[in-house]
Amino acid sequence: MTTYGMVIDLERCVGCHACVAACKVQWEVPAGESRDWVVPIGPTKDAEGLLSGFYVGLCMHCERPSCVEACPTKATFKRDDGIVVVDRALCIGCGICVGACPYGARYHHAGLRKVDKCDFCQ
Repeated sequence: MTTYGMVIDLERCVGCHACVAACKVQWEVPAGESRDWVVPIGPTKDAEGLLSGFYVGLCMHCERPSCVEACPTKATFKRDDGIVVVDRALCIGCGICVGACPYGARYHHAGLRKVDKCDFCQ
């Protein structure tokens, strides 16, 4: 079974949020919500001085996703390639899966009245 992962070179990330903005535009993510995010790390001090960087977060497409187990309608499921997706036709917008995600990688899309998340640009 093929499993996909997203690689982000944190050495090159300057925290500009362009990835977040592009995702919001591409997938029509409402203001105040996001499928991905950028978090500053640091600054911390080491022997060479101050260090800082950024962490880019998104759905981890977990091995055993708690959001899949939490979904009462089975709208959230894991595909054979490991990508966790939401079937909008089955989603009732209850948000139980939002609370079940340990990464905060889901949100309730008010306009659609459904849950949304990163789906690797399916």
